[in-house]
Amino acid sequence: FAPSVAHAQMTYEAGFDPEQLQLSADPGSVALQDGAQPLALREYAAGLALHLDGDPLDICVADGDGGCVTDGDIVNSQFRADAFALVGLGRVDVRALLPVVLHQSSDFGAPMGESGLSSAAVGDLRLGGRVHLLERAGVGVAGDLSFTIPTGGVSHFAGDSGTLVDPRVIVDGERAIVD
Repeated sequence: FAPSVAHAQMTYEAGFDPEQLQLSADPGSVALQDGAQPLALREYAAGLALHLDGDPLDICVADGDGGCVTDGDIVNSQFRADAFALVGLGRVDVRALLPVVLHQSSDFGAPMGESGLSSAAVGDLRLGGRVHLLERAGVGVAGDLSFTIPTGGVSHFAGDSGTLVDPRVIVDGERAIVD
């Protein structure tokens, strides 16, 4: 019998969504940022955004020199679709966004006795609302509250393990450059 080197099996614990891009459902958004003006009463907007993320989650192992050696990707690439809808109720609007992982892959197989990374999964449902608070001299202020419901595939890196709450104050303004 010849001696051999033992290798530990690499495992990971899922519990978060590596994709942190949060799209805006606001048709008047600038650079993916919501504006302070909600949709008017009975106005609505809906859409579907597709995006591809390459190597969103790597495993990095420290080498002897204190550097980092990439040992593989837990999630190689991820192709997602975000479906969203926004409905205006006057001074208030409400929105929903549902991300869906259409395809993803991994460099690692599942540990023995466990299921591997799913190639498709539903993400966490995001619900929110915005209320217009103030408009003066071209500057608008709104309050915004959104939260996620952990409906996603936590074990498949498509959702977070808990509810996330995101309160915001939105300030925007317009100024004519040329009269």
